[in-house]
Amino acid sequence: MPDTSSYLGAPRVPRRVVSGRALRLTSRGAAALAALAGAVGALTLLGAFGPVDCWIARSASSAGPTVVTHGCEAGIDYLFGRTTGNAPLLFFWALVLAVLVGVGASAAWTGHRRLTWAAVVIGGGLSVLGLLSVGWAFALPTLCLLVAAGAMAIEDRQPDPSQSAP
Repeated sequence: MPDTSSYLGAPRVPRRVVSGRALRLTSRGAAALAALAGAVGALTLLGAFGPVDCWIARSASSAGPTVVTHGCEAGIDYLFGRTTGNAPLLFFWALVLAVLVGVGASAAWTGHRRLTWAAVVIGGGLSVLGLLSVGWAFALPTLCLLVAAGAMAIEDRQPDPSQSAP
């Protein structure tokens, strides 16, 4: 229970630490950054900035020379009919990232705190589970959504300034 007494004996009205407007701006700014980071991550997985997965294969036979083949692929290759390698997985995770960040950022922008927290928990889990593969694409948008959800939680916990102490 917070101390509501003052040294003069009059009850002290709980004060807001940060204004509600500043917290709303923080949550909306973090939501916009999450959307931007998520778009860059999804485009990276799709291969907009270069190949994502490169490989080299060597095959040797006793009858001839060693044959070396190499190639690179990205998630967008799946749409062009290439269903070998990691192209389908990269495409799938790019879509998961886009949907997760889209839902989380729009929830944060419109003030839906619980939906934003759900996006943070799912994004954090995917970041940890996919740490050595696609988790890096989920990390920055998830951190931005965490800031947005935290700002909304602080705003919801602050006392209403229009209500006075009894």
